[in-house]
Amino acid sequence: MKFPSAVRLLAALVPALTPFFAVANTGAHPFGLLLTWQRDPSTTMTVQWMERSETPPPPVALRHWNAAHSKADAAEATTTVQSVELWPDMHIHRAELTGLLPDTAHRFRAEGWHADYGFTTMPAVPRDAVKFAVGACARPYAGRSLEATLSAMMEHSPRFLLWGGHLAHAKARMRDVVERARRWDAWFDAMASALIDEARHITPVVAAIGETEVMERFVFNHPSYQQIDDYRRYMGPYFYQLFAFPGQPGYNVLDFGDYLSLVILDSDHSNPTDGAQVPWLDRVLRERRHVPHVFPVYHFPGYPGVAGAGAYGEFEAERVRRHW
Repeated sequence: MKFPSAVRLLAALVPALTPFFAVANTGAHPFGLLLTWQRDPSTTMTVQWMERSETPPPPVALRHWNAAHSKADAAEATTTVQSVELWPDMHIHRAELTGLLPDTAHRFRAEGWHADYGFTTMPAVPRDAVKFAVGACARPYAGRSLEATLSAMMEHSPRFLLWGGHLAHAKARMRDVVERARRWDAWFDAMASALIDEARHITPVVAAIGETEVMERFVFNHPSYQQIDDYRRYMGPYFYQLFAFPGQPGYNVLDFGDYLSLVILDSDHSNPTDGAQVPWLDRVLRERRHVPHVFPVYHFPGYPGVAGAGAYGEFEAERVRRHW
């Protein structure tokens, strides 16, 4: 099935986007460098960054090693390269590192980089409390407030950041493409500036989808909506291309051994709350009755504590309470 495409519309605007993505591959931090997980966080890590070029760049080797060992012991993963549909000259390098030791510091470096970077895998069985940060609704274009918030968060040394949607506040619409590009650029710039320490150790991010990651905010604003992969990609092209997790269909579960599960949900943005998520969620929760810590993560709150927009009586909040 074919859906409206913005590629032709945006192709003529690529020169206008250039100033906002000129930071890509300048020899400083790789642009858009982001760490996340797709599978067991104790033994894997997904590394991605963006590269600007007129044609898709070739895959590169990403070397990684136990930080306590020599670089000579490095393993190697080859990136996949995905072109970002709505930015015709922007491409994503992505590699999942596997077979890692739990609760261990690792370093990694790609071909052409001027420095290496680090991360620490999660424990398979935690010996101490596992500390992570939770947030949502960023406005990275509004001065330096996002970086200030992230910097304050980093003072508490969280193991990862869990983000419940409203990432760049850059709605996936077909207009205002320059402003949208500026907001995504500001979001990735804030991530690069705040989620890295002096040793270039990076804090991973796990993100859920929110209303500003899709066109028209909610599925019921699309009369032709179908709960299929192609339509979700059409509604939320940036989210589904820029983030490896949760991936399709837009909700997923991430298990940290047998002690923690993050259940990432979609609150009517690219999947209806009363659709296929309901039996899926029921099965996921039943299968994890033995897990002591289970956190559902979704954007529109079922039990908000505010008045006005997002209040308890709103249609979307009522749907979350009724179906989940």
